[in-house]
Amino acid sequence: MFSLFRRRLRDRAKAFQPFERQRCCGSALFTGSVAYVGSEKGRPRVIGPETCGSVWACPVCSARIRRERAAEIKAAVEHHGSEHVVMVTLTVRHEYGEAFKPMAKNIALAFRKLLGGRQWERLCETYGVEHYVRGVETTHGANGWHPHVHALFFLTHKPSDAEMKELEVQMGELWASRVARVFGASNVPSAEYGVRVTRCHDGTYLSKMGLEMTDPGTKEGRRGNRGPWQILEDATDGDKSSIAIWKEYVEGTRGHRALTWSKGAKKALGLGEEKSDEEIAKEEASVGNDEQETMRVVRGEVWRAACARHVEAPTLIYAALLLAGSEGAARLTYELAGLPYDEKAVEVRSCRREAG
Repeated sequence: MFSLFRRRLRDRAKAFQPFERQRCCGSALFTGSVAYVGSEKGRPRVIGPETCGSVWACPVCSARIRRERAAEIKAAVEHHGSEHVVMVTLTVRHEYGEAFKPMAKNIALAFRKLLGGRQWERLCETYGVEHYVRGVETTHGANGWHPHVHALFFLTHKPSDAEMKELEVQMGELWASRVARVFGASNVPSAEYGVRVTRCHDGTYLSKMGLEMTDPGTKEGRRGNRGPWQILEDATDGDKSSIAIWKEYVEGTRGHRALTWSKGAKKALGLGEEKSDEEIAKEEASVGNDEQETMRVVRGEVWRAACARHVEAPTLIYAALLLAGSEGAARLTYELAGLPYDEKAVEVRSCRREAG
């Protein structure tokens, strides 16, 4: 199961994660106990361990966050009408050896500068650009880091093929000037590859904006480039180069937003109040669904002992929860902690969360 793969990837990466929040995610407790909730219909849950809420550095939290963000964007596109939405992809010229952190900072700055000034205002008036949402996708390959911006432009009308081409040309000229101003002339992309404008009618925009979590073991990057989760998988296999690349990526993305919406876009596109990444990551650890469920509560010291003895204990326990329910998870926690199972010390409760 992909969920188990992500959890195992998170556990194995703790040995070299550069920040403590990721090293503690899924194992450190914010309460004095850990609870296992099993359900035949709902998703089994482990309640108690902390979540780091990182969309960039944690394969578990990231999957939860990206799933929520993907739903938001899909709803916005459907609300506006997909035939009135175009995807704009913006790239920069890059070379091997360029540091990732300044590159990530500068590509975001270049996009902000793209959206300012009279030239941008005229472009919006000409093509009916009402709103936008911007994401960043990053890969790494033989030529080093390759960050590129994907933005959805919400237009007032369905553009013709001629308008699409004209928009691409004008965006290319504007983007080249902003890249030259922020990066320097050596990073200005060619007219052929700098800007691409495509229609947004087949659902692939979610994947291109980096919002679909795929198995890093099965998805290969374009032109042999690796995405972040492929890099992390190679790093957990002990590849020292990949470990160094992963650390540079995590440090360079820290504090960056995965998505940026234009002012007033979310309200105009029928979306509700935005949740933070941390709130989304924590939500799935809430109790129950609208079915009656059984919860088993294990003392915190037993959980901590299991995690101290086995780095992959959180994944193994979750697998037991999937296969053998809350009792199986509780028994395995004691086994991993090197302790005999104490049935009297494990509290059994019934829990229920109201629907909605």
